Amino acid sequence: PFVTSPVPRQPLWLRDRMGPLILAGIARLPDSDVRTAFLAADLLFPIGIALSLMFLSWELRPSMSFAVAATSLIMFFNWQDVLNFIAFLRGARQNSATFLRTPYPQLSMILFALFLLSLVRMVRKSTLAAGLWFGILLAVNVLTYFYSWTYALMFIGTTGLLLLTAALFPSLELPIPSIRNSRYTCFALVGGTTVSLLLTFPVWAGIVTENPIVHDAFVRGSGTLGHRPELKHSSLLLVLLIVLLLWRNSRWANRWLAVVYLSSSLLVMNIQVITGKTIQPEHWAAYYIQPLFLLFLIDFLWTLSRGNHRTLGRMVAVILLAAGILTSVYKLSIGARQAIDFNRRDPAFEQLLSLLQQPRLRDYGFLSNDEYVNSVLPAFVIQKPLWPLYLDPLTDAQLASLKMASERSLESGSIPDLVSNSQTPRGPIPPSPALTFQTDRIIFVLNRHLSFSDSLLTNRRVLLQNQDFLVL
Repeated sequence: PFVTSPVPRQPLWLRDRMGPLILAGIARLPDSDVRTAFLAADLLFPIGIALSLMFLSWELRPSMSFAVAATSLIMFFNWQDVLNFIAFLRGARQNSATFLRTPYPQLSMILFALFLLSLVRMVRKSTLAAGLWFGILLAVNVLTYFYSWTYALMFIGTTGLLLLTAALFPSLELPIPSIRNSRYTCFALVGGTTVSLLLTFPVWAGIVTENPIVHDAFVRGSGTLGHRPELKHSSLLLVLLIVLLLWRNSRWANRWLAVVYLSSSLLVMNIQVITGKTIQPEHWAAYYIQPLFLLFLIDFLWTLSRGNHRTLGRMVAVILLAAGILTSVYKLSIGARQAIDFNRRDPAFEQLLSLLQQPRLRDYGFLSNDEYVNSVLPAFVIQKPLWPLYLDPLTDAQLASLKMASERSLESGSIPDLVSNSQTPRGPIPPSPALTFQTDRIIFVLNRHLSFSDSLLTNRRVLLQNQDFLVL
């Protein structure tokens, strides 16, 4: 609705948009805005993470003490969080936490934990309801995050391979769960996965067909080419996998799932060995592999504690939960004071936000002559930012065309680099049809301390003018 020339509709989804769509839906509710949406999500999503991890932990070991201890360990004492806290105690500024970012990994972790729960239940119980939930949650993960559904597919594949190999070669004595109906389990794995992938084909079809948008976004997103295996995490994963496979007299009831977890992690971290491509594999490691490692670790330690140690289990759960809450409160209290200057909004900016939050202006797009305002303002207002970002699902040529259209609308006469904060596109950028914005659909948020064209003042109404901003 913001360009004058017709733009071909992109038939592919190409991005995992479930989280942003939920946030946008909350922001567009009456009397809501972007800030309210993030505040609501940052309250509800961590609760969702805790509940989903509790359900998953309970499925692995029906013990409230274990569920509380495992959830606390994952949420508060993930490896990177521990390192950040140690650095914080030594004087460093409060750093990011694993589950700090809202759509990813907060929402994606909720849905992945529920998917893993559905996979375990379907394998163990082999009911129609379990198979249905398995298919639904796989589809939702595909719509939510690239790193979720690719990891989920590895879990499905390794589970099927483990069950098939154990059935064909019983002499190997592979760890398998107690299954009510092996035929139904295999049918549900294959059928549920197939139906889910068919229903969500717009997400992955562009990857399979090497769509130009996927290619350019891959390069801009620091994607790497080559078949070199990943060794940093894979070495430990491989050693643990071999130990578990050889430890045939283990009493660990969830050993089969730990084998699936280790195998899936090895495969997803080394997908480039087969495909020749990977993109930021540390996302799998930080958001999924490391947190789940803690789950299986504490489950294994619980198994080693022979006999009935309910009192000890309760003490461990209380200590982990209390320590997690106390360290989080301490980090947040100090971190909030450290971040006051960075997050302070001065009166001029508050006036700008009050203007743009008016319902009559919600359906406009905005442009600014200040690159910082273009990148920061979307965190506060519902209006469409018309200056494209390098993460947008567009080709390099389309990005260049939109940036030139933005420059023409601003009439500054200068065209910046194609992609900010990303790798330089490889090879020449093919021409793209010229686009022109409908200026009557644009709110211009001008930084008065930077230059802008006087022609913008012609035939445009001044919506706001203060010492820092001129809004037309």
